[in-house]
Amino acid sequence: MRVAYFYANPFHHAMLAPVETALGNQVESRRFSSLDAMREFAPDVVVLAENPSHQAKRAAPNARIVWTRHGFANKRYLGYSMAGCDYACLSSAWLKQYYRDQGLRAGIDEWVTGFVPMDALYRRLQRAAPRSTKTLLYAPTFNPNMASVRPLGKSWASDLRRAYPELNIVIKPHPHTAKEQPMWLARWQSWAEADSGIQLIQDGNQDVYELMPDADILLTDASSVMFYFLALDRPIILVDNPLRFEDRQRFKPDAEEWAWRDIGQRIETGDALTAAVASALETPSRFAEARQQRAQQIFGDLFDGRAAERVAQHILALA
Repeated sequence: MRVAYFYANPFHHAMLAPVETALGNQVESRRFSSLDAMREFAPDVVVLAENPSHQAKRAAPNARIVWTRHGFANKRYLGYSMAGCDYACLSSAWLKQYYRDQGLRAGIDEWVTGFVPMDALYRRLQRAAPRSTKTLLYAPTFNPNMASVRPLGKSWASDLRRAYPELNIVIKPHPHTAKEQPMWLARWQSWAEADSGIQLIQDGNQDVYELMPDADILLTDASSVMFYFLALDRPIILVDNPLRFEDRQRFKPDAEEWAWRDIGQRIETGDALTAAVASALETPSRFAEARQQRAQQIFGDLFDGRAAERVAQHILALA
């Protein structure tokens, strides 16, 4: 069997490379970032994390399209992503039924596998050292209408550090931020240069999942990171950008990234951030019931480090 791994973006290595490793030499495989090159390979199976498109099917008309997804947030991509693949890899049986109840199905079937990048988080947790200092992980999305950057303002990090000088801040940009919002990176870089307690992750393609175990609090907006952080059952602060209502292309009020915001404390401006952090540090169990419920729905019992193995087994069964 010939398997093609289609890398639409470099950060998709978190979803695809573990599957490639799990399959190993049981299949003939190659990586591609070009549909034309993939066409020449004539694969039997295409594994991708990007939203499936008719272009992928045209490039490999005889192949089965396996979609691992690369984020849990809906952002109006989910419906045609499910319809555009033959097999969708979903993170729990509950989620499969939840989607089916909405009329969302893959072309042939949905595989209940767990979410592949969470394997790295699971392994990282097994060897995590005790944390002597508190860390806030800031992981915003890149879309200015959804992102927390403008609502938080231009000095929130320094303001927070003055209030909590012992709190470290780690900023993990979205992989698309360098291209789409370079001014944000310049601002964050200046913060990191001025304060050793603020760290900017320079490589936007670095796996955010490996940063999560060291974080006591997650600060985010509409990013899918909020859902994967649930596996840790730690405080989440969610910034609501009022411009989301103007984004008719990506804003869907009943999508999970907006309808499931009971998992954390919601704020709208940087002025509310210090109090939200204080609450998270003093009462980390607040919102725990909602966090645990959503985590169970999203992951079930499949947060076990074996998602890539399950995807590989399903692919081999197609032979």
